[in-house]
Amino acid sequence: MFDTLQKPVYTLEQASQIAEEAAARALKSFVAQFAPGIGSAPHLENRIPPQNNHPSELPKITLTVKDMADWLGISMPKAYELVRTPGFPAMHVGRKVLINKDMLVAWMAEQSAPKGVYVALFTGMRESELIGLTWDCIDFQHNPVHIYRQLRKTRGKNGKYVFTSLKNKQARTFSPPKNVMDILKKVKIRQTEYRLKAGTSWLNTDDLVFTNDLGKHIATFTLYKYFKEIVTKIGLPGMRFHDLRHGYATLALQNGVDVKTVSNNLGHSTTAFTMDKYGHVTETMMKDSADKMQRFIESL
Repeated sequence: MFDTLQKPVYTLEQASQIAEEAAARALKSFVAQFAPGIGSAPHLENRIPPQNNHPSELPKITLTVKDMADWLGISMPKAYELVRTPGFPAMHVGRKVLINKDMLVAWMAEQSAPKGVYVALFTGMRESELIGLTWDCIDFQHNPVHIYRQLRKTRGKNGKYVFTSLKNKQARTFSPPKNVMDILKKVKIRQTEYRLKAGTSWLNTDDLVFTNDLGKHIATFTLYKYFKEIVTKIGLPGMRFHDLRHGYATLALQNGVDVKTVSNNLGHSTTAFTMDKYGHVTETMMKDSADKMQRFIESL
């Protein structure tokens, strides 16, 4: 089934590269989730991508679909038994790491955390929206932030970062908390210092908010690397960058921000989608609302 195609669409070289990249990502994900207990497949172990690599930065490796099938054949029976064992780490695979107040306190106390991570945590911005944020999106006088594009890396070995439209093609404007605007002001001041120091070597022609010392955009792998260092320090090594977005949504809803506002801030296509995605929070809010109304009635 994997060896023949009825109507070839790609050249052999293109198809091989696509298959290798897809298999590498699948194998990396599989190994990260189940490797602690599945045993080994010696002929494949030396071909697994390094576990500290960001998915978009995987090196090109020689890996075939047959290799993937071999690994699955060896490991799946054992993995199936393991995931049925209460307490096995894989039982939590795919679940969001929910952020609570204690986690926030630990996070805020970590001085080495990049400013961009704070902004993501308190706005729910996607990773690609954050690294593609430009100063024209920020109005320091009236405080709104306007998101209308993202910076993404194109596929392939020599992929380049390009601006693209947002995930749902809809721009959005929202007002972040004051502490986020204060952080952005500090970033602006620090960037001005970097620009003056760099002189003619300054590279920020797109007027990006988050850059390195020479004005170059932040790569997804760089952001991922610093993020993982921070979450490991505060005891949350399994957290994904996208969990910041889920954390923002949950905390906002729990603290009384209405669903429509949260939906707009996240850039969801509809409020119904937000309610469905965070139903566990909205159900609690509805119960609290009913309790408040009952107390009001009893006070009459």
